[in-house]
Amino acid sequence: MSWTKIIQGEELTRLHERLDLPPHYTIQEASTMQAPFYRNGELVKMIIDMDLAFMVAAGPGDLSAQEYYPLTGKSADIHAANEAAGLALTRDNVIAYVRFFTTFLQTDAGESFVIVESLNGYRLVNEDKPDQRMPEDMRFVCMGETADGDAFAFKGYMVYQGVLFGVSMRVQKNGYVEMLDDDPMGFIVRLQ
Repeated sequence: MSWTKIIQGEELTRLHERLDLPPHYTIQEASTMQAPFYRNGELVKMIIDMDLAFMVAAGPGDLSAQEYYPLTGKSADIHAANEAAGLALTRDNVIAYVRFFTTFLQTDAGESFVIVESLNGYRLVNEDKPDQRMPEDMRFVCMGETADGDAFAFKGYMVYQGVLFGVSMRVQKNGYVEMLDDDPMGFIVRLQ
């Protein structure tokens, strides 16, 4: 997934009007990204007076006709956007969805969870386990659908507050993400 469509000219003016921004606010730049897990929605990135804002635009028509769902770090915002944009998770798009979900989810303190698949340029430090080694295979992997068929199982690695965790997760087809296990492995430290 990448930001592909740059919004400019009349379309940018219509978007500014659609969002009902105060006159002194200016959308300096905007672009969209197709989300393979939405049937009727796309991601929108805007720079509004030097602040970066992300939203999901959902519904038919061009951007000025769609409904907007700001991504503010709360899971409730993501789930509202999922419902409006027609979330449709499959084995082919669920990894992209988990990356989207973890990118836009934050704790109340503003901390993010980051999926990592390589520690190139970093080392793992664990004073309690000085022999702790970095994992050889850090791919974030979908293990397939769960036995009941209503979710997908994942395993991989995430960083939270500078600590590397081995994780297993369950991603329900309705978009809810559940952490089943998180094993702290140690701090990651940039190599000099």
